[in-house]
Amino acid sequence: TWVVSPQNGINELQIAPIVGARRMLGCVSTISANMMEPGHVNRTQSVSQSIQARPVCFKVGELDGSVTSRVQELAEMVQPAGECIVTEDLWAERWTKLTINCMANPTASMTGLTNYSMRTDDDTRHLMLKFGVEAMRVGRALGHDVKSPVANFDLEDIERASNGPHPEFEAVFVGKPPESPGRPSMAQDVIKGRKTEIDYLNGFAVQEGKRIGMPSPYNEAVTAVIKGIESGEFPVGTDNVDRVVSMVRATASR
Repeated sequence: TWVVSPQNGINELQIAPIVGARRMLGCVSTISANMMEPGHVNRTQSVSQSIQARPVCFKVGELDGSVTSRVQELAEMVQPAGECIVTEDLWAERWTKLTINCMANPTASMTGLTNYSMRTDDDTRHLMLKFGVEAMRVGRALGHDVKSPVANFDLEDIERASNGPHPEFEAVFVGKPPESPGRPSMAQDVIKGRKTEIDYLNGFAVQEGKRIGMPSPYNEAVTAVIKGIESGEFPVGTDNVDRVVSMVRATASR
């Protein structure tokens, strides 16, 4: 039996000790979709997909990076749902997707904005890029080849764009208005009143950063805000952007 988790997060670390690592295959989902009611799925498109002629929707791989017959068979099984490739570096792909999730998921969840709207607003865009910079740095410090979530722009570009104008980066990152506006999975969970995956996205980046002595104050603050939204302490709205920034400043002044 193979066990495959196409969910967000670094799930193999949670599942492999239970089912056995030899039974575990990884699947990174980069497909974009909304499911706001049972049985009605609406495919949307992310900025990373919009600049690709044939967007990759899934990346599958063995934990050790080997290309086996079973992982190739898995790729063939998934292919009808969207372009699927076999990766020889599952952990780099996992951390790259985690970076994207750390950027988009909590930002949309706490503000109520769509994917496109939060990229066009300067304050929310700057903040989501700060989440991404921290996550990338932690992943790379752990030895993973974390790729930039925006093609042809490196970590330094993202950091610069998170602090001020970077017209070239912004033109690509913001992109054009989509035909079908989308929301990340976490934002859909907030709308539905469900518990979110924040502990396994931004919270995980914070946890791993602390383990190696690399603070992630922005990710730590947004994790607290999302938990506050879950508990009813904070309402969803753009005021949460200032709330995250205030928390980071308070931590820095201690």
